[in-house]
Amino acid sequence: MVTSWQAVVLSGGAGTRLWPFSRKQYPKQFLDLTGSGHALLVDTVLRLAPLGEVQVLTSADLKVSTESVLERDGIRASVITEPCAKNTAAAVAYATLRAKRAGTQVLGVFPADHEIKQPEEFRRQVTLAMERAALGKVVTLGIEPTVPSPAFGYLALGDELASGVRSVSRFIEKPSVDRAVDLIASGSVVWNAGVFIFSVDAMAQAFAQHMPELWRAMEGLAIDESNLAEIYAGLESIAIDFGVMERMTDLECVIATDVGWSDLGSWEDVAERRTSEVISVEGDGNAYLGMDVTKKQVVFVGLDDVVAVDTPDALLVLKKGHGQGLREAVKHLDGKDSATLISHVFEERPWGRFEVLHDSPHYKVKNLILLPGKRISYQRHKLRTEQWTVVAGRALVTLDGVDTIYEPGQMVRIEQGTKHRLHNAGEDKLTVVEVQFGTYFGEDDIERFDDDFGRK
Repeated sequence: MVTSWQAVVLSGGAGTRLWPFSRKQYPKQFLDLTGSGHALLVDTVLRLAPLGEVQVLTSADLKVSTESVLERDGIRASVITEPCAKNTAAAVAYATLRAKRAGTQVLGVFPADHEIKQPEEFRRQVTLAMERAALGKVVTLGIEPTVPSPAFGYLALGDELASGVRSVSRFIEKPSVDRAVDLIASGSVVWNAGVFIFSVDAMAQAFAQHMPELWRAMEGLAIDESNLAEIYAGLESIAIDFGVMERMTDLECVIATDVGWSDLGSWEDVAERRTSEVISVEGDGNAYLGMDVTKKQVVFVGLDDVVAVDTPDALLVLKKGHGQGLREAVKHLDGKDSATLISHVFEERPWGRFEVLHDSPHYKVKNLILLPGKRISYQRHKLRTEQWTVVAGRALVTLDGVDTIYEPGQMVRIEQGTKHRLHNAGEDKLTVVEVQFGTYFGEDDIERFDDDFGRK
């Protein structure tokens, strides 16, 4: 019987397979790719919440965006951060050590960016895995393959240990299509979904045996975690599959028979689930995906099986079946040091988000959205003047210590050097159009005097 349990959602990565929606500073788990109305991360947390406590483990660079995406949907999951990305072995070791020190018996590690169409069946399989893990085991969930895909790792199944539980005889890294056909025909393989449920003590022992240097370093973590960055700097960057799982001889597998699983690893996958209506003339099988699917009428003429992916600063046109070629395109962009790989024209902030509507050498226009009760830092700029126009909501504006309420349609001008703050004083979202005038509009031209989120 499981006496204490915790789920940890791993929410990192760059998601380059789904560029241009997914960016290094806004990877795919922050996006609604299924049409559920929620980001994949939110869907994952909601799916796991009925089982008990859920933590989200992300990188320091993604902390603000992670918290903002969760708060936008009213999700109050604990967010913990790694100082830098060192792949999944380091992340799982960190989570395991924290759980061990907290006295947690069983830990589950889940990707943040997968789709599960049958959440109840998924939770039933996780519960079965938890019960096995409580016996001192390390368990992984396997997905029965539907197509001979070379995009996934496979698990070769061994003996049946209990009802619905099989051993894993070996890991098979992404095979060729022909090899995948043979594997599936054998009837004794499942896809590796990257979901692990384990006894905390058993995983600690596995790290000590198979990755002793990493585990010794992690055990040196101070109780207050003040030396976490120093420890991470020296850790090996390797996946948990390679570092631990493939080296274990007693790994178990719970086969999730029908949970409607997908890793949403290609635009072909996403286009099956989320697309706007298009007109196709002398062609068929085309799809359009935009950041806002309601804005454009899209027409394809003389084209078949084309996926168009549209963002304000990038356009991808992809022939179905050629999704793997996107990796090469991203390499070309990386060589050009393209900003479109890093971030979108919008950014999440602890108080809400902003979107750049226009950017020129002499002025910049932003749309600011503040959540109820939130406020930006009390700040000033040396190189620009700003003008705020309230579009929706109720704004409390502070200028050099003087507070004034502004309603929709009203405008306020903030001169260079003026200390100022914007506060959502209403119960609904506050929307403000900000126009910046000057010679420099970078975020580093901000001198903060007070901030609710501890920023300098």
